[in-house]
Amino acid sequence: MPGTITGEKNSIRVSGDFTTREMPRLIAAMHNVISKAGYREISLDFSDCTSAFAGPMLGVVSRCQLYWSEEIDIRLSVPTDDHIKRLFLNTNWAYLIDPHTYQESRYTGYQQIPAIRYSDGKQQHDAVSLILNRLLGYLTEFKRSDLRCIEWALNEITDNVINHAQSPVGGFVQITNFTKKNRRVEFAVCDAGIGIPSSLRSTHSEAVSKRVEWPESS
Repeated sequence: MPGTITGEKNSIRVSGDFTTREMPRLIAAMHNVISKAGYREISLDFSDCTSAFAGPMLGVVSRCQLYWSEEIDIRLSVPTDDHIKRLFLNTNWAYLIDPHTYQESRYTGYQQIPAIRYSDGKQQHDAVSLILNRLLGYLTEFKRSDLRCIEWALNEITDNVINHAQSPVGGFVQITNFTKKNRRVEFAVCDAGIGIPSSLRSTHSEAVSKRVEWPESS
């Protein structure tokens, strides 16, 4: 079902599907709670969430980690659906959003490599090495050239965070393995930095971005 974002005071509720369509609205709602209403604590209620995906969830994770660094508390209610609840716990989303309530994931199954935070070159190298070592145990049907492509792409995109993002909380990378159905590995990388247009302007003065206003939550 299409997702909805509703809020009252410093409590924000996510219902239905949580996709790239809903993620900017949730980020906007969090911004309104802190910057406009002046609260120093946010309650994120995903109890009625029916599905969630790595890309948009890492966007929420990076924003929450930024708020934690600014001494703003985040309290998370995970989905009541058992399958989606396990997803939040196994992927490390719950821990990275609300580390005071949830423990770091120890999931070692083949479907997910939990979200990893990295803040410097060594941590980035260690994250990529861990991911590749885990993938080697799963991707039995992949060619060696496929693995080289995955390694190159992972190194490039995670390294960009260190060199260009200027993110106060570093970057986050997560792997989802779809090889059981169709030889596909998906990786999501996110940060809380200056954004691609601002990064490009440092070397390409002609690069401009359209101003986007924060929408109100619904």
